[in-house]
Amino acid sequence: MTSAPTWAIVPSLQGCLDDVTERVSARMPDAVEAELLDLPGEVRVLSALVVACGTSGLAVRVPDVLLPVDRQGREDAYRLD
Repeated sequence: MTSAPTWAIVPSLQGCLDDVTERVSARMPDAVEAELLDLPGEVRVLSALVVACGTSGLAVRVPDVLLPVDRQGREDAYRLD
């Protein structure tokens, strides 16, 4: 799974984002989350919170996604220039 940058998902944000912070943590789902995601037994979830701030410093996009760990892969790419 490859994550697209926020500006690629929402083209109107291209050029106006200054800072993006992503926080990913693992935890056990609560009963409602486990039922909604149809999770068996002791499967954990990843909570991925992304805060994208504009040049004004205010958050312009804050998706919070819950992912079952038994169905996920992750790939990150970084420019080194």
